[in-house]
Amino acid sequence: MHEMKFYSKQSRAEVPLTWMAEVFVPCFNGKPWNEDWTVDSAREFLSALLKHDFLLCQVGQSGFGIGIPLSSYKDSESFATFGVDVDSTFYIAELATDPSGQSRGIGHRYTSALVAGGKKLGFKSVTTRTREDNVRAIKIFNDLGFVEIGRNLAETGGVESERILFQLVY
Repeated sequence: MHEMKFYSKQSRAEVPLTWMAEVFVPCFNGKPWNEDWTVDSAREFLSALLKHDFLLCQVGQSGFGIGIPLSSYKDSESFATFGVDVDSTFYIAELATDPSGQSRGIGHRYTSALVAGGKKLGFKSVTTRTREDNVRAIKIFNDLGFVEIGRNLAETGGVESERILFQLVY
């Protein structure tokens, strides 16, 4: 089993940002996302997420997840429209598993760890979103007890698509 490592704002200097970008690019440039990332643009994007309070869970060299307070997320109003209390909600902002490690439970492990981390930090709920055709992520969210609260259009990496918004109330 792969070792799990956790990072927070206090350990930001130790975050393996280049490795994260190298995992992120093939995840999101391929199906179902088909976005247009480079390692440099991914590193810049991920670095911006880590400027606020955050919880990062890394599983070996296979994948990672980032959670942040929803109030820190640039598109938090999309959740507020569906009645989510932005100030008391943890947001799973990014999940990325190296394509060679997918379908092995790695994404489920770090998503579950982020859900537990949000609760431990005192948040009342956790939210996330994914493309409507991201079957693997939807299965993970459903398995962990998330419920769909709405849908919206969003642009990431140069591609606009419909996203499903999920919430889990602790």
